[in-house]
Amino acid sequence: IRDAKIDTLYEGTTAIQGMDLFFRKIVKDNGQALGYLANEIQQFAQSDAGNGRLKIEREYLSKALEDAQAILGAVFKDLMSSNPADENGKIENIYKVGLNTTRLVYVLGDIVVGWLLLRGAEVAINALDAGASGSEQDFYEGKDAAASFFARNVLPKLAGERIIAENIDDSLEAIEEILGALLDISRLDAGAMTPSISSFKMADLMRSLEIEFAPSARAKGL
Repeated sequence: IRDAKIDTLYEGTTAIQGMDLFFRKIVKDNGQALGYLANEIQQFAQSDAGNGRLKIEREYLSKALEDAQAILGAVFKDLMSSNPADENGKIENIYKVGLNTTRLVYVLGDIVVGWLLLRGAEVAINALDAGASGSEQDFYEGKDAAASFFARNVLPKLAGERIIAENIDDSLEAIEEILGALLDISRLDAGAMTPSISSFKMADLMRSLEIEFAPSARAKGL
């Protein structure tokens, strides 16, 4: 939470924090601490916390945890494929890991924040059921509302982050295509290139647009 929500504001070292999180705190630990935390969150998501009134929010939390684990799996896949000692290993794949570690900081931060907010909402609901009134009632209702808002409006965005992480190869290709197109435009403007009209497959163009816009579209439910 600190790296995702606080350090990024006053240190500006989010990328470094992301690599530190993955390599020194997850890989070096063989994922033990993260696995324990994920189990705690999953148990809460599958419980009856909130007397049934947090059912939808807990479903969002469970889905977000699934997305986070998929992102982590994609990063580990790139890490394993970067070992030059392996037959098909390519050392340059380590760069793909770095492209997703900052994303991992934010995703795990949102997961933990959502989990803690919902735990607080459970306490708030129990207090309201016990007859909290006056300023205490306002406080507990606010805790419940904040947790519900976060679960319903922030956690679903992790699905879009998952799509990006799992398609990082396609994203790199899209960047190369964009840079190539910019260079071609510069050459045309400078007269160093002569345009050639030819036919092309629309599917290739639509695929590039899908890679660029699909994650944000799905995150918005479009």
